[in-house]
Amino acid sequence: MKIIHITLGKANPNRMNGVNKVVHSLATSQKNIGHDVEVLGLTNTGEIEKIERNYHINFYRKKTFLLDTSLNVYIDEIDPYNSLVHMHGGFITDFYLIARQLNKNHIKYIFTPHGSYNKEALKKKYYLKKVFFIIFDRYILKHAWKVQFLGESEYRYIDNLITGLKKVLIPNGQDMDELIFVNVKVLSDKQPIFGFVGRIDLITKGLDILFNGFLVYKKNGGSGVLWVVGGGADLEKLQLWSKLNALDNDIIFFGSKFGNEKLNLMANMDVFVHTSRFEGFPMAVLEASGLGVPLLISKETNFGIFVKKYQCGMVLKNNSPKDICYALKEFELLDRHEISIMKKRAIEMVEVEFNWEIISKRLLEQGMQS
Repeated sequence: MKIIHITLGKANPNRMNGVNKVVHSLATSQKNIGHDVEVLGLTNTGEIEKIERNYHINFYRKKTFLLDTSLNVYIDEIDPYNSLVHMHGGFITDFYLIARQLNKNHIKYIFTPHGSYNKEALKKKYYLKKVFFIIFDRYILKHAWKVQFLGESEYRYIDNLITGLKKVLIPNGQDMDELIFVNVKVLSDKQPIFGFVGRIDLITKGLDILFNGFLVYKKNGGSGVLWVVGGGADLEKLQLWSKLNALDNDIIFFGSKFGNEKLNLMANMDVFVHTSRFEGFPMAVLEASGLGVPLLISKETNFGIFVKKYQCGMVLKNNSPKDICYALKEFELLDRHEISIMKKRAIEMVEVEFNWEIISKRLLEQGMQS
């Protein structure tokens, strides 16, 4: 069977946008298990990026209210009896046009919104999104053969927007081979090392909550340090905040890092912290777990059920500075043996629950069922 993924961008796994990494990983695993896989990237830049792929990729111009003529031709040539299209991302007008053409040609498609319809995410530009949803995304969802949700919060909330969907709850995966790196011990005179890796988005990622929790922790005698890896619109704001609160020696900003450099920083963390207000399914949490780093997460990451099952970290009862402070202190009091057990359980969780090959098979099996 031919599987065709459609996404914004170039499916570059080294970008901060997690959807790129998911599409690349999913396409790679599906190719590995014997399917004919192709990725269509909608982009406004013609620059070719040198990335090792085992699947074919084509780029088409993103035109918003019109489809690239060559993309129209491509869709018309898809075999409806031996093909499955998979679109990634919500609130994209191109996908509405693509969905209409796929539907007209009786071509089945899976749609994954990647957290776009999470209750909290919809509050940002609420009225614009509401109109957009009614005009465009409702059609995409209604005519999808299956709608894949990555996290339970979005899976449940979608019923408030539209009912009668053929929906499945299947998370993202993690390729353990991608976590192989050259280990270099990063020296720090302060322990433990708490760390965040991801887009520096104050509200979405709950970094204001994390920083205020860390401030309370330090005021209560906490000895640890906070590493922040990533770039984004709120980076300078948080750097200024740390200086104004005399934490510039305790909060270390590394900027955007990729590949071996990023993995090495993550592996040197004692605890990976992710206090998001809303998420689809954050890839950074999967990477940290695969590297054997214990987790401190909010329920909104949609990882809570797995962390509790494998006892590889802590899930905040309330995503608040007070609860974060308590959790950081609790981690600080754990001995090396307890941390070592958590590390092993984190790796086990990824190997068992988030194997890309297993997830790919589940997605295709459930995606093709009536």
